[in-house]
Amino acid sequence: MLIVISGGSTTAEYLVSAMLHKGHRIVVIEEDREQIEHLSEALPSQVLIVEGDGCDSTVQLDAGVDDADMFVALMGHDDTNLVACEIAMTNFRVPRCIATVNSPKNERIFKAVGIEPVSSTKIIGRMIDEEAIVGSESAVLSLPEGDLVTMAVKLPRKMHNHDGIFVKDIPYSKHIKIVGVARNGQITMVHNSLTLNPGDTVLAAVKAGYEEELHALVAKL
Repeated sequence: MLIVISGGSTTAEYLVSAMLHKGHRIVVIEEDREQIEHLSEALPSQVLIVEGDGCDSTVQLDAGVDDADMFVALMGHDDTNLVACEIAMTNFRVPRCIATVNSPKNERIFKAVGIEPVSSTKIIGRMIDEEAIVGSESAVLSLPEGDLVTMAVKLPRKMHNHDGIFVKDIPYSKHIKIVGVARNGQITMVHNSLTLNPGDTVLAAVKAGYEEELHALVAKL
């Protein structure tokens, strides 16, 4: 499946990683040159990055939206996400469009025109104090058709492994895939020698219905 993402945000980075593991082809549209350079270094080489405005039909065409199975708008403002999705649907007949919505009152508008809104105020799960045993978690984006939930999980500051633990040593199941870690404002994509430390935020792709398994895993670290 070809997925075009407009907006190279932090959410886009680990969403891309999770989708690649599912075998999808990904194209990212980003306008900011500095962010493009960051994405070029952070994302796998098979991800195509197109420079330009996601609300520009010419840029969308360059990104292959006319052949896309899904368009995901992750830009900072509701109005730009709305316009980008409408262009994808109207000009290129993309069968499915998903967009983040900052204001819940705008969800009705998105739904009315056939865009699936994802509101952070609705999908953020229970937030547990960062000193708690199981840390805190936040579902970032769910793609219902792929029953995949991407999650950001903050590790407790008091872990059993006081000096951290290598990703390769974490006994997670086939239902969970750790794709990266956020630390000091930077995201590092996963590799076997990567160490998870107390207070880190783990980025993971989890099969829907197995979110509690991730909680249990975090509690044992």
